[in-house]
Amino acid sequence: VARFLQGDINPAARLLTESLNLFHAMNNIWFIAGCLEVFAGIAGARHQPQRAAQLLGAHDRLVEVMGAKIPVFWERAIRQPLLTRLHAELDEATFNAACADGQQMTLDEAIQLALDQSSTA
Repeated sequence: VARFLQGDINPAARLLTESLNLFHAMNNIWFIAGCLEVFAGIAGARHQPQRAAQLLGAHDRLVEVMGAKIPVFWERAIRQPLLTRLHAELDEATFNAACADGQQMTLDEAIQLALDQSSTA
């Protein structure tokens, strides 16, 4: 996360891939959700807004299922800048459709979408 917030997108993606694989093996849904949201931010930084919105939708569904609340720091540092970027790059209908696609994904599909982009520069 620190590398991402510093703007080091490719190193962040590599480290996040390792983290996501580990959390998936541990079935730690809370940390998987966090990884998906950071991967959404990476997709946004790589000018892949639809992928970013799908990952955000997958993240939101996991958070909803867990009944969790997004920490304020996370909201301000990752989510709000991402939403600002996505709303500037996508019209409302496209954004909503991509988020809905992400919400319908299985956990494995969402993880695969995140991991597929980790090697994309």
